[in-house]
Amino acid sequence: DGSMMVVSFNITYPLKSDVYIYSVDDELFVKHLTVVHQDEKGRMVRLMASSQNPANPPIIIDLTQDRDFRAIGRVVTVITDLG
Repeated sequence: DGSMMVVSFNITYPLKSDVYIYSVDDELFVKHLTVVHQDEKGRMVRLMASSQNPANPPIIIDLTQDRDFRAIGRVVTVITDLG
C-alpha cells in the first residue's frame, strides 16, 4: 500500500510480543509474534504469528519442527503518509 517500515535489525530475538520481520524456510513474513511456550531454560519453543488481517488466522510456529525460523528484526514504526 506504499507504507514504509522502520526496522531495528539488532533485535532478532522476540523477547516481547511485537511485530517482527522473520523467515521460515526462506519465506519472509511481517507478523505480530508472541512467545507462547518456553522450555525450562527460557528458550523459545513455540511462537504465535498473527496478522492484522482477520482473513488470516493465527498460526503456531513450533521451533522444534520449523528449524529454518529466523527473526530478522523488530518493526519499530510504520510510516503511512508519504505524500
